[in-house]
Amino acid sequence: MPVPVDWRTFRVDRVKEVVVTGHTFTPRRLDDPGRLVAAAISATPYRYHAEVRFAISAEDLAKRVAPSVGVVEADDAGSLLRLGADDATWLASYLIGLGLPFEVVRPAELRAELHELAARLAQVHTPR
Repeated sequence: MPVPVDWRTFRVDRVKEVVVTGHTFTPRRLDDPGRLVAAAISATPYRYHAEVRFAISAEDLAKRVAPSVGVVEADDAGSLLRLGADDATWLASYLIGLGLPFEVVRPAELRAELHELAARLAQVHTPR
């Protein structure tokens, strides 16, 4: 779900005071405010924006992925996780840590990081 460009999220712990300006607005209906906030958090200007497919239901994946980490959506194959980070190694480690089979849809840099990590692990941890 793309984040509407006119919506903003603000950290409550940074609010120091409330000033009444006299400006008003007409509230719009929100389907799921929590999802809007989660999408805004995961859409911050990270270096890498990843889409990763899992063969489990979105409901089951959402139990493992905190809303502050990424957005889980239903997909034809099961579920799709959209998340971002500045470090491809962190993304790879996070995905591996979920303990589930997955397929990286994008970006290519994350696929390359996983390939390099697998090669390093295979070299060091070959059966004796």
